Amino acid sequence: MRFVPRSQWDTLPVQPPAGMWLIRAVPFIKGILAALGVGAPLALIDAATHYAFPTWIPLVPLWLAIALCAGAMVIAVLAIRPYYAERKLGYTTWPEKDPAPGPSGR
Repeated sequence: MRFVPRSQWDTLPVQPPAGMWLIRAVPFIKGILAALGVGAPLALIDAATHYAFPTWIPLVPLWLAIALCAGAMVIAVLAIRPYYAERKLGYTTWPEKDPAPGPSGR
C-alpha cells in the first residue's frame, strides 16, 4: 500500500481523497479534547470540594463534546467510502504507520 502525499491529491482518481476528510475532522477532535479538558477539572473540583457550580456550567463542556462527537462521526461516515475506494486501487491518502491490506484482504 503506497501513501500519496497531499501535493499529489489533485491527480488521484478518488475525489475528494480520504485524507481530506481527516483534515476536516482535526478541528472536531481538538474541540472534543478541549471540551473534555475544561469539563474534567470542573467535575473534579465539584467532586472534591462540593462547590456548588450553577448546573449549566459543568454541562456546557459536556454538551459541546457531544455535539463535536456527532460532527466527527458524520465525517467518519463520509470518509469510509473514499478510504476503501483508495485502498482497492492500491494507495492511501490517510497517513498510517503500518497500513493494513485493503478490504479484499490481500
